[in-house]
Amino acid sequence: MKNTRYKYKVFRAFEFMIVALVLLTILVTSKEIVWTIFEDMESGELLANYKIILSEILLLAVGVELAILIIKKDIYFVIDILILAIARKMITYEKSADIFVSIGCIVILLAARIMKMRLLPPSPKEAAKQKQQEAETHGEAVLNKEGA
Repeated sequence: MKNTRYKYKVFRAFEFMIVALVLLTILVTSKEIVWTIFEDMESGELLANYKIILSEILLLAVGVELAILIIKKDIYFVIDILILAIARKMITYEKSADIFVSIGCIVILLAARIMKMRLLPPSPKEAAKQKQQEAETHGEAVLNKEGA
């Protein structure tokens, strides 16, 4: 039992190190993207490089979602990462057939996300959070009625 607990702590430490590295990379890359945007604005090449800049910004979004996925381990983040990755690739595509396939994939991923929300019951954590939000909302509604 103690060995399992130790392995879990070591595994979590590695996860947090990976997340820290991903976030550090995102910060450094964000600075570089801002620098590139300002350089392109000064040289008048911003419109010529917008696909590259937008692609890099979406790559940063994938990095943020990946860091959140490592910490929270939820299927919604996997779907979000896939949608962002497909959207990033759509920016660089030149053929319309590839774009249509990508749009179809995004629609399928969104449908899967909606189906999961509707068909599968929420996890115990999600159910407790939802009850707490409902109680807070109900409490605010009661206070608003009394104050009016």
